[in-house]
Amino acid sequence: MTLAPYDRRSKNLRSFDEGIKNCYTLPKPSQGKDDKYLLRGSFMYGNYDGKNEIPKFDLYLGVNFWVTVELEKVLSYFYEEIIFVPATDLIYVCLVNTGSGIPFISALELRLLDNPIYADMVMMSTSGNLEVDVATNDDYITKAFIADGDIQHAQTRRKLIFNNSGFISIDCGESEDYTDPSSGIFYQTDAEFIGTGKNKPISSESMTLAPYDRRSKNLRSFDEGIKNCYTLPKPSQGKDDKYLLRGSFMYGNYDGKNEIPKFDLYLGVNFWVTVELEKVLSYFYEEIIFVPATDLIYVCLVNTGSGIPFISALELRLLDNPIYAELGPSLQTAHRYDVGSNQSVR
Repeated sequence: MTLAPYDRRSKNLRSFDEGIKNCYTLPKPSQGKDDKYLLRGSFMYGNYDGKNEIPKFDLYLGVNFWVTVELEKVLSYFYEEIIFVPATDLIYVCLVNTGSGIPFISALELRLLDNPIYADMVMMSTSGNLEVDVATNDDYITKAFIADGDIQHAQTRRKLIFNNSGFISIDCGESEDYTDPSSGIFYQTDAEFIGTGKNKPISSESMTLAPYDRRSKNLRSFDEGIKNCYTLPKPSQGKDDKYLLRGSFMYGNYDGKNEIPKFDLYLGVNFWVTVELEKVLSYFYEEIIFVPATDLIYVCLVNTGSGIPFISALELRLLDNPIYAELGPSLQTAHRYDVGSNQSVR
């Protein structure tokens, strides 16, 4: 305390030595649908535990990875900020223990951004060291509401909290959530979206030969029942919002039979497409653009007698680009080419 020339907020902290994930629950101050907010977390280790070992841990905004907190010095007063549009009236800020020390936080602040310079901003994140005293400001909401202990419902009934990206990204058959390092997209396991089927890895030979990303390495197969359905919540509440739905498939001889199955996909009760891969190592996808009729979207795999249905990934994207405004109720992708680019776009 003697050596740190910072304000009152740097003198105390809350640490979380129990549980993997501990979350603050902040009420959204205003009711504006598209209001943007700045969220700031501040961190001052200050050798509070007497170990002189600076911890490293992750922050999540709802279920979405935000940033890894990694201070440089014992007396660093560090902050992380993000500008975003909350999708619900409650904002969950979670500290996650990644095995590199006990998470802690010194201050948490939320500010409504009513300045027009932020009107066209989608989402941005900043960080830095606070080298001067941070003046208090009545515009900040400094009261925080924290849930006690670990978030035990995370694996079974976790509520989906979306930022304004309107994404649901599911790695089917994966055992843990992760953030894709190349795209920055947060991928969830499919455990919350379906209660049938079994997780399977593709064959070891296929893993060696297939030059694809993490989503191609596992899948969920459905050897019981004729029709098995994923249930996806619609991220936004816009009546006529259009979405792109993508299902990805990599057989990879996961069952050791070298027999590529053929099966149907349905969107709700409506036939979508027949999935028919050409090769064992084909990483195949099907896409459709549509307007959901309800707040729940059902994606169903149907066994037609030509092999066990399976799926590697399922992704839902809100399309807010005006080029889609006049499209009909649904469109299926034939081909997509990104001409001149040297990287993929998700």
